[in-house]
Amino acid sequence: MSLKPDVDHSAEVDELLPVNMDLAVKHGKLAEAVEALMTLEKRCRLHNDWKSVDRVCVGIVQACWQTKDLQALNENVVVLCKRRGQSKTAQTKLVQEAMSYLDSLESEDACTELIKTLRNVTEGKIFVELERARLTKRLCAIKEKAGEIKDACDILNEVQIETVASMERREKSEYVLEQMRLLLEIGDFTRTNIISKKINRKVLADEAFEDVKITFNQYMVRYHDHKNNYMDIFRCMNSIYNTAIVKNDLERRTQVLKEASSFLVLAPHDNEQNDFLHRIKEDATLEKIPAYSQLYKYMTTKELIVWSAVDTQLKPDLFGTGAFGGADADRRWSVFKDRVTEYNICLLYTSDAADEEDSVDLGGRRIIKKKKKKKYYEWWCN
Repeated sequence: MSLKPDVDHSAEVDELLPVNMDLAVKHGKLAEAVEALMTLEKRCRLHNDWKSVDRVCVGIVQACWQTKDLQALNENVVVLCKRRGQSKTAQTKLVQEAMSYLDSLESEDACTELIKTLRNVTEGKIFVELERARLTKRLCAIKEKAGEIKDACDILNEVQIETVASMERREKSEYVLEQMRLLLEIGDFTRTNIISKKINRKVLADEAFEDVKITFNQYMVRYHDHKNNYMDIFRCMNSIYNTAIVKNDLERRTQVLKEASSFLVLAPHDNEQNDFLHRIKEDATLEKIPAYSQLYKYMTTKELIVWSAVDTQLKPDLFGTGAFGGADADRRWSVFKDRVTEYNICLLYTSDAADEEDSVDLGGRRIIKKKKKKKYYEWWCN
């Protein structure tokens, strides 16, 4: 499109736009005003006066809104966006103008109708992809409020938000979090894991996005909880625990550490788990949770754990907290018993191989080394 208009209609627009606005608003003749402005818009468009086209298009939308004729508003938005050779700027501005009315609409049905109209005219147009994404999110909120969670989830996850280049990092991250939340609500854990990969890890590492990091890890805890991935749950809880938001709140810090600690003892015994057991034990906050502090002394001391002692002494304080709360408490307590048995076996195996220091790793597993076979002549010489 040429930047310089063939004919400058700015003076004509300055004269006719206020006149037709008064005709529509004060005299109630919206149809006549819109018809006159549509004719003016066509002249401006044919003469490549795009700034005047923008003004006229927005003026038509404003006239419909000020006369409270929502049907005319929806119809004229569609007509203006579908006009041949319509400028991208004009379409963007009239869509943005119409979006500004959504908060003022009292009727939810009217709000939904306007959103659907705007989504219709923005479909497949990259230059208004940001506006379409925001409209979609708003429509999904209305559907969720009405109890249509499945529809809301399907509509929101149709948006490939990672391709919306004009959206800021925070808004994009929060959009992905909303997609994850709805998928979790309907129990679609496979798609939740796929969508979670759209979150930029640099964003999660940014201190300015710690609230996003916490929410993301809380959603991933729900995902891993469904899969019974206890070590992954601990990693998520540990990420939450290490944020400044949690560290600066003693009560919250203690609660998060309690939950993280309970899932760590449920994780299979390996080098990573063993390392984190010793790290958590050295955390000063753990001393504020006596039952877990005693548990970690058991799990990090090179002595066999007597299950009956744990079951009688620690169960009253541990049961009902962290991983040992909720509907899965009994099953997880049984898993914990298996982990204690695993720990004892590993400890015995390590002790049995103590004289072979180079043959035992941090997890207590023996490293088997192949012995070199002596050649026959060496044996004969000896």
